[in-house]
Amino acid sequence: MAQLASWLPLITVLLVLAYAVAAYFLLIMPQIGPLLPGGALDNGPIKAKISDDQAYIKKLQAYLTYYTALSDENKQRAASIMPLDADNPGIIVALDAIARKNNMVLTSVDAVTDEKSVNQYGRKSVRISAAVDGGGYDQFKLFLNDVEHSLRLFDVQSIIFSPTGGYGLVMRAYFVEPKMPASASKGAPAKP
Repeated sequence: MAQLASWLPLITVLLVLAYAVAAYFLLIMPQIGPLLPGGALDNGPIKAKISDDQAYIKKLQAYLTYYTALSDENKQRAASIMPLDADNPGIIVALDAIARKNNMVLTSVDAVTDEKSVNQYGRKSVRISAAVDGGGYDQFKLFLNDVEHSLRLFDVQSIIFSPTGGYGLVMRAYFVEPKMPASASKGAPAKP
């Protein structure tokens, strides 16, 4: 028994260490695990997202600085090339003006916004079917040249030649629909 009493302090120390190790692995490690890299509470991906967002904000600020440095004339020109709405009446007026300039008559126009053609930047397209009459082939070439050089962006997709001298066109025009902030998406539409 005397020998056991001499080992008692060592056994007590070993038992305390064993309880401490067990407590660490059973009580503390489950609480620390989610905080370690790859754990549920790891903030590494959040920090990476914040860094990406800050880089994106700097890029937007650079674009804003560039935009504010533009003259009003250039801002108006950019808005004419890629407006913030479909502006179907403006498309009809522009095509009619081009036809009149080339001694032709715009006989029909159908402009329909294509809701399926939205890209990630909010660009949408308007499908345009138009018919022009009153000119020969040379006048029609001039009409197409003016459509190509118009300030509003048009893509001519197909041309139909009629035996009676008329021409049919299928074109696309583009516009950018401003994105609505997430906070405003449930209430009133955001102002551009």
